[in-house]
Amino acid sequence: MILRRLVANLKQQQWTSVAIELGIVVLGVFIGLQASNWDQVRKDRDAGREVLDNLASDYADIERDAQAYSATLETRRNGIREVLALIRGPEPVVDAVELSTRFEPVLRLPLSVGESATQQEITYSGRWHVIADRELRSLLIAQSELARATQTSQQARREFARPYLVPITRLQALLGEEYPPDKAIALAGGLDELRIALQVADGVYASEVRSTESVLASLKTLRARLEQVQGASAK
Repeated sequence: MILRRLVANLKQQQWTSVAIELGIVVLGVFIGLQASNWDQVRKDRDAGREVLDNLASDYADIERDAQAYSATLETRRNGIREVLALIRGPEPVVDAVELSTRFEPVLRLPLSVGESATQQEITYSGRWHVIADRELRSLLIAQSELARATQTSQQARREFARPYLVPITRLQALLGEEYPPDKAIALAGGLDELRIALQVADGVYASEVRSTESVLASLKTLRARLEQVQGASAK
């Protein structure tokens, strides 16, 4: 309707009417664009709050799991040292049940600390813009990079340690077949090989403890910033 009047006024050279009609069209377009922008801003704000809530939930779970994992690592490392003490003495303990029970945790090498599924989703979808806080974005990216670096280091340690743990695996199998402990140890490579295997395992777990401590420190900083941003967005 407005466009038809505008065309008619142009033909009749009624410039005042043309200016008015044109102004109405431009204003309408501007208001439409602004309304669309306001609606998008509202949607992004709502999406941002939801993402923050999901990230907070994810990282609370990850931190809790990392703390439990750290405690498990310490327990296993203490177990390794206890076994070393048993077989280092002048009269090594070679009780089959004792050795089998104590060696079992050594063979379960560490697993990786998890990543946030929410963060992976916003990374793959390219929706980082819904997180307005730059510091939080930087901390999230740094945490993701640390998690990946930790996983790479863990894999490298597992690959390094695996050949050294062969004597323990062999001993477990021999004890399971009810070989006498002395003979099982000899066939597995002897006490020296077992000591080396346990020392390597101890080193792996020591590195894993330090790595997990770094992850926990990073998670503490990240979660503190997350709480601040959540509080600000709720106002």
